[in-house]
Amino acid sequence: MPDSLSVAIIILNWNGHQDTLPLLDSLAKSTYRSFSVVIVDNDSASDDRAALEAGLSERGECRFLDAGAWSPGPDPPLTLIRSTQNLGFAGGNNLAVRYLQETRRGEDYVWFLNNDTTVAPETLHTLVEALARDEGIGAAQSLLLRAHTPDRIDSAGIRLRRRGGAYDELSGKPAACLDRLGEDVVDIFGGCAASVLYRRRILDEIGAFDPSFFAVNEDVDLACRLRSQGYRTVLVRTSVVYHKRGVSRKRKQGYIAFVAARNKLHIVARWWPRGRGMPLLILEAARLLGRAARLDEVGVRGWLRIVPEAFRSWLRGADARTRRDILASGTRPLLSNGIPGRRRNADHSHES
Repeated sequence: MPDSLSVAIIILNWNGHQDTLPLLDSLAKSTYRSFSVVIVDNDSASDDRAALEAGLSERGECRFLDAGAWSPGPDPPLTLIRSTQNLGFAGGNNLAVRYLQETRRGEDYVWFLNNDTTVAPETLHTLVEALARDEGIGAAQSLLLRAHTPDRIDSAGIRLRRRGGAYDELSGKPAACLDRLGEDVVDIFGGCAASVLYRRRILDEIGAFDPSFFAVNEDVDLACRLRSQGYRTVLVRTSVVYHKRGVSRKRKQGYIAFVAARNKLHIVARWWPRGRGMPLLILEAARLLGRAARLDEVGVRGWLRIVPEAFRSWLRGADARTRRDILASGTRPLLSNGIPGRRRNADHSHES
């Protein structure tokens, strides 16, 4: 594998320097060295941002930039972009992608990596190796294990629900169950953006995350777009990432509930076959009034705006053939039933 293949690692920080800095320490032990790190501080509190900047300064050469205030220049090992507003998981990561594009940096791959993770030394090497071997692969996800119970899977990919929404494949199952696959690189429908390596040229071609999604299912939408353009996504079992999950989301339960309901509707409207999707949209819209009454942070008007927005997505979404392929491939299990410890999977979501 050529050493010239370069990677931009994008990490989003929101009041989480205590997680971001240990992640950088684990990246420092990576066996693959052709990478640089771009951190976006998503309008953290002043004390958290100060602690982050101090920690970065201790870890080597770092460039500090305000959002949009950049120009082409030398490529330092670390770059911190300060956002003046919380752009969510989608918008915050997109800001880093925009920085890469506008400064004309030529990385081959972009690795989106949650700040509440740590990585094994071989993690990046095996991701790059998977993409380098096959041009038909557009994205490669690490095997996400639960940080506090590392014998359990956090995510082995994204899987769609026929009744709407998505969840993390094999979440909570023993990691040993993947031995049944027999291969280290296997096809999945989509990658959980807590750790996914994308080809840079594909992100330039079709875009990164939809910023309107803010923080939930933005990677599901991107997985559907990759699939619709004929690109495969794979799980790389030997690329191990330990994930704490939901650290920042715990502080924003109310708003995240609103975002989750809204984005679930948009995924169904854009990508589900229309005959199956329309009843789901009507049923979910009918539930919105009850949810609005229990959520003061958004208000009834905010909930009601979801309905016409979702139906516009339904009208402008994918063609019939693509919709059928998305649902068929997205609901196909990675493994058959009968996995030890099998239980109901929680909905897929991201913190901002």
